[in-house]
Amino acid sequence: MLALNDEAVTALRGATLAGSVRLGMQQDFGEHLLTDVLGRFARAHPQVCIDARVARNVQLLEQITAGQLDLALAWDNGGVTWPHAAALGRLPLRWLAAASEPLLLPQTQAQTQPGPAPLPLVVLDAPCLMRAAAINALDRAGIAWRIAFTSTSLSGVWAAVAAGLGVTVRTAVGVPATVRLLPPSALPPLPTIGITLLQAEAQPAPVTQRLRDIVLEAVAPALAAAGSVPSAWTNQGF
Repeated sequence: MLALNDEAVTALRGATLAGSVRLGMQQDFGEHLLTDVLGRFARAHPQVCIDARVARNVQLLEQITAGQLDLALAWDNGGVTWPHAAALGRLPLRWLAAASEPLLLPQTQAQTQPGPAPLPLVVLDAPCLMRAAAINALDRAGIAWRIAFTSTSLSGVWAAVAAGLGVTVRTAVGVPATVRLLPPSALPPLPTIGITLLQAEAQPAPVTQRLRDIVLEAVAPALAAAGSVPSAWTNQGF
């Protein structure tokens, strides 16, 4: 009831907002978070046209750089400093496997052969931060691996993992019921990854500012549920 009251008050205050705004979001957040964000914004500001895009990380970064998006919720490994960015936290990367299939762990290359076949990986097409993290972790641990399935979309990755074709690396955000998080000790340790809200302009239009506020409010519980830790970065321009 309190949330509905807040939305009603916001709608009255923001009734004069009009125009359009462009939002991009990572596939991990697109299915659940985007629905919440669009619903809240549309109820509060029915006169605003929203252009929402769910895309891979590299596409979001290209589009925000080219001025094709006003806001973008994206992964960040800390390698690039983006202007007008809010670092929202860091999420632990996790190994994931099919919920209904047993996991046969491989031996290290140093162990006596014969042993299990190389660990099958289900990954997005390169370039992909999480694909690179999985391969680097296995290489450091001396565990043999092979690419069993690649996809251009996260939905394809989820389907392949659920079918038992291999394991993958993502965060705990948006994991479907057909896939399970493996215990941290099951496979080599993985790093954390940053999540950031990118903004195209230092001083955006009021409609963009309002959408940014709703995104920040909506993403906070999702990050907390996925084990977010405070970011080491500072907010830039927010």
